Amino acid sequence: MSAAKTAATSATDAPTPADRLTDRRSHRTTDHTIDRRHAGEGDATSVSTGGIQAGPGAGVKAAASIAMAQGSDVTGDDAGRWRRLAGAGAGPAAGVEVQTALGEAAQGEHVDVAAAPGTPVPATRQYRFGEFKLLPGERLLFRRGTAVALTARAFRLLVELVEHAGRLLSKDELMRRVWPGVVVEENNLAVQIATLRKVLGPQAIVTIAGCGYRFAMEATAVDAEDAPASGRAGNLPVRLPPLIGRTQELANVMRLQAEAPLLTLCGEAGVGKTRLAQAVAMSLRGRHADGAWWVDLAALPAGTDVAAAIARTLGINLPAGGDRVGTLAARLSTVSMLLVLDNAEHLIDETGRVAQRLVQSTPAIAVLVTSQQPLGLEGEHLVRLGPLPVDDAVALLAQRAGVQRTGAEGAAESMGMGPTDDAGESGGEAESAANQHGAVERRHVDEGLTVWDATHARTAARICQRLDGNPLAIQLAAARVHALGLDGLEARLPQRLTLLAPGEPARATRRNALAAALSWSCELLSDRERAVLRRLGVFPASFSLQGAALALADDLLPAGRVIDAILALVDRSLIAVEPVVPRRLRLMETMRLFALEQMAVAGETAAMRVRWCAGVRWLFDEAYEEHWRAPQATWRARYEPELTTLWPALETAIQACPDEAVALFASSWPVWMMAEAQDRARAIAPRLVPLVEAHGDPQVRARFWEAMSRGHALDHPSVARDASRRAAALYRALGDARGEYLAEVELAFNWRVDGPQAREALERAKALEDPDWPALVLERGWTTVAMVHTTAGEHEAARHAFEAAVEVCRRDGHEVGILRGLVNLADLARVEGQLAQAVAQGEALRTRLASAPATGLLGTALTNLVGALLAMDQTERAQAVSEECARRMGPLLFDACVWTSLDTLGLLHLKRGQVENAARLAGAADRAFRAHGQDARQPNEAVDQQLLDAGLKAALGDERRQQLREEGERMDDVRALCLAFGLSAKVARAV
Repeated sequence: MSAAKTAATSATDAPTPADRLTDRRSHRTTDHTIDRRHAGEGDATSVSTGGIQAGPGAGVKAAASIAMAQGSDVTGDDAGRWRRLAGAGAGPAAGVEVQTALGEAAQGEHVDVAAAPGTPVPATRQYRFGEFKLLPGERLLFRRGTAVALTARAFRLLVELVEHAGRLLSKDELMRRVWPGVVVEENNLAVQIATLRKVLGPQAIVTIAGCGYRFAMEATAVDAEDAPASGRAGNLPVRLPPLIGRTQELANVMRLQAEAPLLTLCGEAGVGKTRLAQAVAMSLRGRHADGAWWVDLAALPAGTDVAAAIARTLGINLPAGGDRVGTLAARLSTVSMLLVLDNAEHLIDETGRVAQRLVQSTPAIAVLVTSQQPLGLEGEHLVRLGPLPVDDAVALLAQRAGVQRTGAEGAAESMGMGPTDDAGESGGEAESAANQHGAVERRHVDEGLTVWDATHARTAARICQRLDGNPLAIQLAAARVHALGLDGLEARLPQRLTLLAPGEPARATRRNALAAALSWSCELLSDRERAVLRRLGVFPASFSLQGAALALADDLLPAGRVIDAILALVDRSLIAVEPVVPRRLRLMETMRLFALEQMAVAGETAAMRVRWCAGVRWLFDEAYEEHWRAPQATWRARYEPELTTLWPALETAIQACPDEAVALFASSWPVWMMAEAQDRARAIAPRLVPLVEAHGDPQVRARFWEAMSRGHALDHPSVARDASRRAAALYRALGDARGEYLAEVELAFNWRVDGPQAREALERAKALEDPDWPALVLERGWTTVAMVHTTAGEHEAARHAFEAAVEVCRRDGHEVGILRGLVNLADLARVEGQLAQAVAQGEALRTRLASAPATGLLGTALTNLVGALLAMDQTERAQAVSEECARRMGPLLFDACVWTSLDTLGLLHLKRGQVENAARLAGAADRAFRAHGQDARQPNEAVDQQLLDAGLKAALGDERRQQLREEGERMDDVRALCLAFGLSAKVARAV
């Protein structure tokens, strides 16, 4: 036996009942505490024996047995009473009688229970210190809502220390209070102090050497009227609907809530803030001694006293005047709870004031707020909820519609939407909560009467995507599935604002009608914010802050105010932020429909369509000017995303404001050229050509023809040449030397071979050239000079020009120009007969471009390499490069001048023994060059044509060869390229 235990059981005079019990149990010190639990167990009595918790029935027997073990101290009627209770078993009556008997015995010190001596402690008094709550009258100690087992002497000692917190209590005084009328050795006190330190922490009780002990934790006494809701551990519902998805968000919020006292869940109306907050509160209520409390602010009018609403929920009376928030904070200063303030967006300032005061003035209050906008407080942690991932959204739609899904998993991937967010491993409470919710979800789905197969799931996924992954909209849509079916529901989504609502308009609320939820959000806005929001409806896709300001600003609403309003709408979760750099904004589809509806009501639709087109035009005017000197990577990142706005803006402008359509096309060509979107531009161009001459601004007309020449270069050289002549004349009249230079260069370039017209255009261009112009201008000139020299057989001059182009691009950091120069130098090496060098340079470019996106330059580099490998009789390597070209180019294969390689690809087929296909490709190549206005081939193209013709003459008779060539001439570019690359007819039809 240790020295401490010996001292604890060796009282000098009369031994205590606990000491006698120790002696009778082989010197094992065992204190017993009667512990009544109140968290869902009523007043059932349980006994903590050596840290082992027993149930109510066992508690009666154990309590009686403990008393019987006192032996000589229980005599006469008491002894009979204890024997009867020991055999009585469980039951409420027995429990009450045991409590009474224990209380009586404790007064005579026959049983060691925690009845405090001296002045009685009120039964309603509580003490709060740190994470602990002490209820002396109920003989209970809680830590974060969990009961802590203590021996009776330790509990009595704790009560004495806490009641006199901060005061030095001498050892003698403590001995008299804890062991009244009994003489015990001093070491007994030391043992109980050590027990309390193990529970409370080593710094909780300070030893004053030679004097005594002081309770060092800050303890506060709380009476019944100050305690929340009569001790209830929260007001959360017993059951909730299943939480579908949001596993990662749940884990994240729980982690953040443990780290910070104030957290706000933000998101658009209906995105699921309330439901996630409920799941968080249910999962975290056990961390707080006083549980989790829910305060719904939705029904409270603007200007409501939020502190009073909280106090009413908690059952706390606040004074009629004075600092009510301060009073509330003082009443809660000893409370440990999670306080959820739901739907705070219309009381944002008042909620922020109260929440900040509570977290700053109380040590153990955690506040979770749901709102469409942040509180904007220092120390506030913010979690923004986005749309549900597609698979989770489909699961929600199925669950609410009461159906089963078979083959529905992965619907997003099967639609080509990409994988949904992976929640990963949540761990701990979040994982447990998510698993419980998932079990409920599976049970509900399994009970469904209708089954969705993979086709249904894809339709459901499209519906959910068009509903922006918004849980409220999806749940309202689910109510229509039974009557409309999925196809009918999808067809009616444009009418969702009236479709997703109760049948009786008078019953519509923001919880059961989509339009009502959006209206609620808009009612909280200022007039300026409402105007900006409805006008943003003109944007059919994402937009930049700069683009929106240009489109929406007017004399009454300056651009700066537009930007301020947009940022406020982002804060209010009414505008979504796309996670890209630079940031893009957009209205969710449902909000856009609502905005368009509000715009029509305001009578602004026609005017805003024109203003939007003008704003988009101004944006692309800036893009055009920046194009020549801005770093290309930065410029591309800034303006390429605007293509999603460009095409619908052009369509709108053609109808609403033709002059803006011409100007917009003219300024946007650097962006759509960079994005390899010439096909879309060429498709729109014929509708704009008749409008050009009517435009009053000659600079717009000049720029338009410049755009036409760039858009048709190589693919349609004759169109490009005509456009270049028109642009050059207009720029000359304007005195714009750079514009005229580029137009003359384009004219020469689109002859593609040496000739008097090309050289005359180059001479005019060179007369204008300024060496200080940006690389983007000069590189085009040097490349055209090199092309003319190459086709003239002037190889050394051509090499010098290509190298000059590379050098000027390196000067300005123009990476694309550098690569273009290297591609041309590799092609020139083959023209010069340096085949090994051509292959080596081609392979180096292939490696350098291995991770590059599909571009026309990539197609040129790979098809040039195919030709060089064929020239060295490396047919299988050439075939591998051809397959790589088709795979990497994708749809761009049909719009990147790859048609110029049809002779080369025909030669590849010939060398692989596919003679008839080679003959067809020979005919297709002749047709393509004629159709694109190109009368002569460049040197390597001409060599491959000659080799192909010679091989076909040797392999086929004249009649059969001619028949096959005619078949090829009837092919368009798409069919010919599909044949050349071995692609299926299905691909050709799709294109």
